[in-house]
Amino acid sequence: GNVGIGTYSPAEKLDVRGEIASAGGLRPVGAPTGTRLIWGRVNSDGTVAAGAGFTVARLGAGRYEISFDTPFSLPPAVIISNVWGAFNLEGGASVDTRENALVDRILTNAVIVDTGDTTGDLTDSNFCFMAIGPR
Repeated sequence: GNVGIGTYSPAEKLDVRGEIASAGGLRPVGAPTGTRLIWGRVNSDGTVAAGAGFTVARLGAGRYEISFDTPFSLPPAVIISNVWGAFNLEGGASVDTRENALVDRILTNAVIVDTGDTTGDLTDSNFCFMAIGPR
């Protein structure tokens, strides 16, 4: 039969309706180790717009260091995306795909992010990121 937490009619073998808290961490099915995910949105001035578990320092025009509150056991995979303008606005035809963000360096406790303009010069920009790796 099916087991439900927070539901009287579970639709799967284990059907949880609500958030799960785990002191030992979570391990995705088939993964050899537990996995941790940190995500965030960073304003062009280096302040945190959203997310938790990290701090940001603006190192200079278009360069940011994201420091993880708790280091990963190995350098994580990091995905960066430039955000044109404000987080809640649509750029429409004004968006230029040459404006971009990239990962410069990945360590267990930090990542360096560069953001650039249409000519490839470093320039301040809003960006989003995700870092996923072993606990």
